[in-house]
Amino acid sequence: MWHEVQPEMKTPPSAAKLFIADINFLNEAKKRNPDFLRNLTYVGKTGRYVIFLQERPITAKSKIPNTVFPKILAYILLFLSFVGLIIDHRFKL
Repeated sequence: MWHEVQPEMKTPPSAAKLFIADINFLNEAKKRNPDFLRNLTYVGKTGRYVIFLQERPITAKSKIPNTVFPKILAYILLFLSFVGLIIDHRFKL
């Protein structure tokens, strides 16, 4: 199924179903990381490109760092800013 992608859309590469790579890039990547193609199914190749199909989306395995300040402080600041917007809207001068 084809769909038009708007220029302002930022689709993550892991959401793609097809992976098209230059043969030189693919050879270098396989030298560095042999598990590079473990989630991909070979579809075909041309003189310059190799095409793979991704069966399932790849999920990131990195840990998100903890915040610098407590989460409750963020919620308090968010609530106070929301109250400030309501007061500002009601008492316009």
